[in-house]
Amino acid sequence: MITIALQQDEQQRYSGFCISGHAESADEGYDLVCAAVSVLAQTAFLGLCHYGKKPAYEQREGYFSIRLAEQNETTQVILETMVLGLEEIVRQYGQYVVFDS
Repeated sequence: MITIALQQDEQQRYSGFCISGHAESADEGYDLVCAAVSVLAQTAFLGLCHYGKKPAYEQREGYFSIRLAEQNETTQVILETMVLGLEEIVRQYGQYVVFDS
C-alpha cells in the first residue's frame, strides 16, 4: 500500500510531503496506480524546482519526500494541484493508496 503524508505549517500552507510504499495493484513494471502517484509527485517536484527554490528531498526505492524551505503562492498552487490528483487516485483506488491522517 502507498501511504501519503502531507505536511502543513501553522497557516495551513503545504510545507512538504512524504510518499512511501508500493501499491502492488499489478505486477512490477505494470502497476498503473504506483506510476500515477509517482508521476504526480515527480511533476510537483519538477515544478517546485523550476518555479522556485529547489526543496530538500529524499528519494529511494518506494520512498519520496520533500520539504520546502519557503512557501509562496506558486509553491502552494503546485502542491495543491498535486493533492487534487492524489485525492482522485485515493478516491478511485483507495484499496492501494491512503492519506496518513
